Amino acid sequence: MTETPSNYPAKLRGAGDWFVSWALSPTNLLIVASLIIGLLAGSLAILAGGFDPVVAFSALIQGAFGSSQSVLRTIDKAVPLVFTGLAALIAFKGGAFNLGVEGQMIVGALAGAIAGAYITGIPGPIHLVLVFLVTILAGGSFALVPAMLKVRFGVNEIISTIMLNYVAVWGTSYLVNGPFKAPGYVPQTLPVAPAINLNRVFILPGVNFSLLVAILCVGLTLFLMKRTRFGYELNAVGINRTAAGVAGISVNRTTYLVFFISGALGGIAGILQVLVVHGRYIQGFSPGYGFDGVAVALVGQLNPVGVAFGALLFGALRSGGMQLDRVTDIPVDFSIFLQGVVILVIATPGIISFLFRRRRATR
Repeated sequence: MTETPSNYPAKLRGAGDWFVSWALSPTNLLIVASLIIGLLAGSLAILAGGFDPVVAFSALIQGAFGSSQSVLRTIDKAVPLVFTGLAALIAFKGGAFNLGVEGQMIVGALAGAIAGAYITGIPGPIHLVLVFLVTILAGGSFALVPAMLKVRFGVNEIISTIMLNYVAVWGTSYLVNGPFKAPGYVPQTLPVAPAINLNRVFILPGVNFSLLVAILCVGLTLFLMKRTRFGYELNAVGINRTAAGVAGISVNRTTYLVFFISGALGGIAGILQVLVVHGRYIQGFSPGYGFDGVAVALVGQLNPVGVAFGALLFGALRSGGMQLDRVTDIPVDFSIFLQGVVILVIATPGIISFLFRRRRATR
């Protein structure tokens, strides 16, 4: 049909109806309601501490979006959470609760950092690809341990992934304080080769390489979930493992793939901190990106695009919290508490939804 001006009003009305329908969907209304409740809960907490909520939230918003520098800082704090949020999302969609993203992230980061520092004599682009492959294999393989325990022995993955975080933390601590420790007192590796150090690579002024990788991963995850056979099997297993098995889907194979991809995404979050931020692996580089990723996935309503916005919200809270400490009398501990209250209330509906979905999947 030829596009004519007479067609435009109908098309605009159709687009408007679609947008209104989308905006008023139960999921989006739940997100908005949760955000409002979270802000109210945060306001009550501020009042209980003897502070002014208007001043506090104004400082929070100003610190997150008040200037170009604030926006860049917010994005910088959000990007690692995109990867860990996607990692948790993949697991949730497959009916698994991967609380080991933090451990998978640091294992992948250390493996990639060692490859980046000790492999020499190859061109930079090939070296960079090799580092990412090592990272993906390390993070994904470490995630296969709880998958194997779940599939072979019926071990609850919540328990196994939590415990394996300790294995990752203390195992990497031994390596970075022992055989791979760089000279000096700081527990860190040697720097990666200059050709793959990306801390001076910007896709836009002030925007580093990590953002490009994050956007690509969001797009690839969305494609994987919506347009591939694996995405169909992922959702089927997540909804009901028994029914998926009866339908001919290999539930065990899907479980292994779910954990491997989840761990690989966690590893990518870690290696980008190595290549873009620090230039080497430093013990304790993560302030809890892996754990925050679980909440990001739930805030994003288990949708890749929602995860990106959830990560941005978390980044804004972290970035705005710095301003809150500087310009108000609210102490730093209270600002962290405020962030926790807001996040908890926003994430609660997603947690409840996942638990009900998990219960149905086991029937």
